[in-house]
Amino acid sequence: MVTIDTMKMPACRLAVRDPRSPRIYRSLTDPHFPRIPWKRGRCPASEAEVNRHWRLELEKDAPEMVRVAAWDFSRFLAESFGIVFSKNTHKTGRIQVRIDPSVRTVSKRDHRIEIARDRIEVIGVSEWGTACGLYHLQRLMRLNRAPRLACGVIHAALALDPSLTHLAFKQGNMSNLNYPEAYHENYLVRIARAGYTGFHLDLDLGFLCQSKILPELNDPKAARNLATLRDIVARSRRCALDVHVVLYLHPLAPDHPVFRHHPDLAGSEILFTHGRRILCGSHPLARRFYEEQAARLVRETRLAGLILIVGCEGLLHCYTAPVARPRNQTDCLRCGKKDPEQTVAYLVNGIAHAVKQERCEARVAVWPYCSGTWTKTPNAKDLVSKLSADCDFLGNFDTGDRCQRKGVEAVFTDYSLTNVGPSADFRSQAAAAKRRGLKVLAKLESGCPRDIHNVPSIPANTRWARKYANVLESGVSGAMFAWEFTGYTEEIAGELAGWMSWRPCLPARELLRRLAARDFGARNAAGVLKAWRWFDRAMDWFPFSGFTTHFARGSFFIGFTHPLIFDPHRPGELSPQFWLHSTRMLFNVDLQWTHPFGAANCLRTLRQMEQRWDRGCRLLERIRSPGRKNSCVTAKQIEHQALGRGILCTLRTAINLIRFHRLRDQYFHEASNLRLVRRRLTALRDIAKEELANAEEGLACMQRNPRIGHDYVNGVQFTEEMAQSKIAHTRQIIDEVLPLRMFTHSFSMFARDETLRDDGRKWR
Repeated sequence: MVTIDTMKMPACRLAVRDPRSPRIYRSLTDPHFPRIPWKRGRCPASEAEVNRHWRLELEKDAPEMVRVAAWDFSRFLAESFGIVFSKNTHKTGRIQVRIDPSVRTVSKRDHRIEIARDRIEVIGVSEWGTACGLYHLQRLMRLNRAPRLACGVIHAALALDPSLTHLAFKQGNMSNLNYPEAYHENYLVRIARAGYTGFHLDLDLGFLCQSKILPELNDPKAARNLATLRDIVARSRRCALDVHVVLYLHPLAPDHPVFRHHPDLAGSEILFTHGRRILCGSHPLARRFYEEQAARLVRETRLAGLILIVGCEGLLHCYTAPVARPRNQTDCLRCGKKDPEQTVAYLVNGIAHAVKQERCEARVAVWPYCSGTWTKTPNAKDLVSKLSADCDFLGNFDTGDRCQRKGVEAVFTDYSLTNVGPSADFRSQAAAAKRRGLKVLAKLESGCPRDIHNVPSIPANTRWARKYANVLESGVSGAMFAWEFTGYTEEIAGELAGWMSWRPCLPARELLRRLAARDFGARNAAGVLKAWRWFDRAMDWFPFSGFTTHFARGSFFIGFTHPLIFDPHRPGELSPQFWLHSTRMLFNVDLQWTHPFGAANCLRTLRQMEQRWDRGCRLLERIRSPGRKNSCVTAKQIEHQALGRGILCTLRTAINLIRFHRLRDQYFHEASNLRLVRRRLTALRDIAKEELANAEEGLACMQRNPRIGHDYVNGVQFTEEMAQSKIAHTRQIIDEVLPLRMFTHSFSMFARDETLRDDGRKWR
């Protein structure tokens, strides 16, 4: 039988930008299973119990995919329950694994599990279905916390196909495949166990380009890059996972050889690229080139499909972001005479047709992400209504609705948990797609949404379940559950997405209860569920806007490491990690981030959110720990409590930022005397003391749960070094900056020199 953990894995080249990365990588690629204590006793007549007298039977010519899944299942039973299969062929208990092409199914992954007292049969219409059946069997036993299953027949079918996630160690660099480190098979098989069908890679077409139509665009390393991509697809296939590629184009220099040889191919100049241009998507030669490359990618690598973003990134065209945007939406002389929706639809329809001609089972999903800048209507439904039957439609499930806080409105942008969806825009787009007979796919997050970033998950798991249930009720065919944010890390929200991608599935409430019992102990399940509900209620108050959730900026990105800034022009001594690429600050020096709600509204809503989140944390911290009796459950409890408390620290940092910066601005901008100065500086110092204690608590949470603040994918994260730097910086504000300010005021008034002291005395 094929093994995974004993395979000769190629040497990994993990980019260690955060000292926590190797530890997290080892935990996600660990070949071993945690021990699950279970009570051996009399098995009810209505259940089948697998024990050491059973055996596992595979067909002699079982495909490698099935053998990998069988090996993984055998290890699971041996390491989690201490059950090693018998080699005695006369034993009666057996698990039979077979492929039966005559089974009527919709998807290649559908399967049937027949459970009797002395026999379990896993039957798939193909190797994919059989392998998924074994992972499903393992999932059920883990949920039961025992090698027991109720007798009966399970007809398992995908409710969401595809069901895609993102890899935790694939960097956001689109010209780097990060092979082999991102694709360790011990990690890939964890994704398969969770129930996902695959993952997506976001890649630059340029470094894969080998064209006969436009050889000027060929990359000299394309053959090697394609071979690597083939290896990735093959390795993923062993673990019953598909690979989808999101294609990206990058603008070219105006003197690029392709423009010198074909001047009429030059499309619009792209904004903020210093004169760089893209190929004109309405030119027949450019369309033939894109069709050639898409078909070749699918043919040579056996990808499951392509995803084409046609809004503000991805498949760039002349309407995407031209330097000038006149009434006809572009400064391209050719495209300016055409209808934007019709032109872009013609381009992607041609690509989809070329791919289908090459492999009919490959999918091409068109994603009009942020296309409202150039389409007739913000929801781009006119564009969707022009897509051909060769296309699938992919849309943001929760984008476009209004977030109202205290009478002020903002728009839900990308991938929030606050809005459980579906948004009005998505419903409109999906309706247009269904009228065209297209499959509809939803884009959402499953752990690290944009509300609070750089955490492995927001543990409002009842809210996640409600969101996923809404996805299923909306009638979509599939879902992309993660963009380039942290990736799949086995958090409950990510597991829940995998579970709910299949039917039959337990009701969400029962599934959550059993997941809580599995991870935190049966007697703690009710308390954990109550905590999740309070986290859920807290999210109702989150002030979501494009400003509060700015990527790579602010307290909801760098959490409780965000410093208090007294002088906006001189932030003080902070770690270089507080600057992105040494130039862009990751922190705010003012209150612009509270737009459009304003500082007062944000403060009120965040305090409401903090109160509810704090109640959830207190409930989590009351649960009983089994200690050394079950070290795995104990570790899960510690990490989950730290995650909840770490997010509470982030909320308190945001509150203290508003309080501190409002009072600071009042101090700087309003008239004062020595009495007012003392009052304001003392109040600033008190806020800084609160934030110092909060930051120290946040650092303790990071030490108990190293995944807080970790994001290998983007490489923009917050670290223990940043937390320690923030603590030192806050102490300096308390002990030096504010007392010196008081002294300066008193000295400038020719008064007795005053300072600020903890005992309340004002003289030195």
